Amino acid sequence: MIRNSAALTDLSSLAGLFAAADHSLSFALQDAPALTSPAGLGTASKGSYELADLPLLTDLQPLSQVKTLDALSLRNIPLTSLAGLGPLATGHVRFQTLPVLGSLKGLDKFATGTVSFIDLPLVTSLAPLVGLVDAGSLVLQGMPLVTSLAGRDNLETAFTVSIGDCINEGTSGMDGLTSLTGLGSLTSTGEFMVTNSKKLTSLAGVGALAVVSGRLAIINNPKLPKAAFDALLVQVDEPAMTCFGDWGVCDCIEIMPP
Repeated sequence: MIRNSAALTDLSSLAGLFAAADHSLSFALQDAPALTSPAGLGTASKGSYELADLPLLTDLQPLSQVKTLDALSLRNIPLTSLAGLGPLATGHVRFQTLPVLGSLKGLDKFATGTVSFIDLPLVTSLAPLVGLVDAGSLVLQGMPLVTSLAGRDNLETAFTVSIGDCINEGTSGMDGLTSLTGLGSLTSTGEFMVTNSKKLTSLAGVGALAVVSGRLAIINNPKLPKAAFDALLVQVDEPAMTCFGDWGVCDCIEIMPP
């Protein structure tokens, strides 16, 4: 890990080290205010990268040279697109606080793994993630311009589905959603949680969901009638825990995939 490096402008001096790695390279870079390019990372044949707090980084183009990406975590970076992302088909994806990212285009080959999209205010659609079939976890919150879950149509199973933040008394949901249309292929999950979604009026869209083995929690969605929750309870095998209501009636315990 490299952290708090005020003078670092790129990673080209580390290119030989990355190229020599004979296994998946795990690398984290945080708080490098002068860095303008991830040049150097692209020489690794396989890698898991965590990049955070890089105020001048607007381009991931060097990552296009990596043959296999196992994991990618991006936080607090002014990326406008994912152009140059490179091959990412399975593993872990976490994007958090990317204030000017307008599209998830570049994730179309991602098919299985964990996915977290948090505080992406300009993203309008989840459609680029159309290839996702099996998710260890699917976490969506803080994307107010996303009005539909279309693009999740191929998702069949997930350890946990969390729409909205899992913080007691939290406030960040998916404020553009009115229903769950787009999750029509989802058949089973360990946890299914929807919180803090101001416009949600229906749970329609999860018609194939038959198994919620752990927790089913629908919390603080002010326009959603309890009848919608009751109908979902009839549809699924009896979960181990259920809750419908406001904060104070329900609490939130985040369950992570094994």
